[in-house]
Amino acid sequence: MPVFGAGSVCAGLYLYMSRVSDGYGAASLEDAVWVYGGAGAVLILLVAWLRFGEPQSPGGSEAAGCRSTLLWVLAFALLFRLLGVLTFPVLEDDFYRYLWDGRMFVESGSPYGPAPADFFASPNLSQRFETILDGINHPGLPTIYGPTLQLVFGLSYQIAPGALWPVQCLFALADVAVLLTLLRFVPLGSRPHLICWLLYAWSPLLIKEFATTAHPDILGVLFVLVAFFLFQGESQEKKQVTKNTIRLLLIGFLLALAVGVKPFALVVAPFLIRFRVQAMAGFALGILLITLPFVGFDLFSDVEAALGVWLPEGLRAMGQGWFFNAGLYEFGYWLGIRDLVLLQRIALGLFAAVWTLAWISAMVGTGSRSKKSAAPAFLSTAQSSTAPVVLVLLGLFMFVLPALNPWYLVWWLPFAVIVPCITPWVASVAVLLSYLSGINVSSGATLDSFGALYTVPGWVLAIEFGSIGLALILDIRRVGRKWVFRRQTG
Repeated sequence: MPVFGAGSVCAGLYLYMSRVSDGYGAASLEDAVWVYGGAGAVLILLVAWLRFGEPQSPGGSEAAGCRSTLLWVLAFALLFRLLGVLTFPVLEDDFYRYLWDGRMFVESGSPYGPAPADFFASPNLSQRFETILDGINHPGLPTIYGPTLQLVFGLSYQIAPGALWPVQCLFALADVAVLLTLLRFVPLGSRPHLICWLLYAWSPLLIKEFATTAHPDILGVLFVLVAFFLFQGESQEKKQVTKNTIRLLLIGFLLALAVGVKPFALVVAPFLIRFRVQAMAGFALGILLITLPFVGFDLFSDVEAALGVWLPEGLRAMGQGWFFNAGLYEFGYWLGIRDLVLLQRIALGLFAAVWTLAWISAMVGTGSRSKKSAAPAFLSTAQSSTAPVVLVLLGLFMFVLPALNPWYLVWWLPFAVIVPCITPWVASVAVLLSYLSGINVSSGATLDSFGALYTVPGWVLAIEFGSIGLALILDIRRVGRKWVFRRQTG
């Protein structure tokens, strides 16, 4: 009954948002605070009940009780995503770029060309696409989105030109696929895993950013997670050679698709590809096949054009001095560091060094680790050793980025289901505070400069990153206690 009651309250909140947000700017910041903040508060109360209560079936079996709870959680999670798709994007306008890129890809063969601003005087636009063009932010910059996403945007255009619902449905379905794939990593007897899966299934962040706002990162996360699911010890039986080859080719191909969504996937990809020739071949094949629709077979003679597909001009421009909701850089500025671009290079360089050491350690450990080493029954030995490393690296990566948009957290959260911990879930709630920025709380007339549009107040940053820091301390203490216990028990 608590699960049913909590789900009904959250469904009511999302239904209210779907009725309020029926056009661009229709839903206010106050609406978003009440709906997503209220859903978050309900979720926290439900987690507390699951953590300290005794969810059992009438027969008294805890496993059966967990199964019943899981089914109710899944049913409501699907309902929330349906209501999210029926809601116009809240506090976001990125979707205009998706619709424009889809048109450019289908009509001109590639979105990697002129910036949207170049079409302001075009007489060949329909009324719908004139409205879309007017809504694009930073119209002077070409697209920032990778080739995998452009294929999806093109598909959406083919389904319904200029309509938002195909993109929302595609990314909501990807989110559902991630949710169902994560069930592979949720043993019914483990309450921590069940709670973390609930946190993913009912996360207000995910409902808002993917079902409603249709941010595309969820597609890359799906590819990475399926690749991780396939990542396991190879069979030594001769009959399984062909099966292993196909599996490794598929791992590489899926990771190439994920990189085509966002370069974030490169944090994980080398840990899954390793030095397996088949996986590397699958990755190379994926890169080649995704590039061909945009540059044809000229990619071998026009390397610059091929590079522009995987590192778009707009993305390169964004990486040169774009800062938003970045606690590390705000702290550096508070300390008196005014050259934030230099700080960005140092932070990313240090992350690259840590990542390299972790990767080398993983590669060395692969050869020396015993296949009989202890691992959870629902994970292979390789998965069990890789998941915590990837979880830590993705978390560190989030906080060295010069821009931490709320939807970036989806790259981190699935691994927090596989390896239960506290910090990513606290971050998934705290990061929503970044919507209290100038563009949402002030009118344009009151802003002194364009940069103020994307300024998050200091007190918001203090609450956001302070709560994340406290959660991190709790996680470190918990891991430390487990390590001490294992040492004492041998």
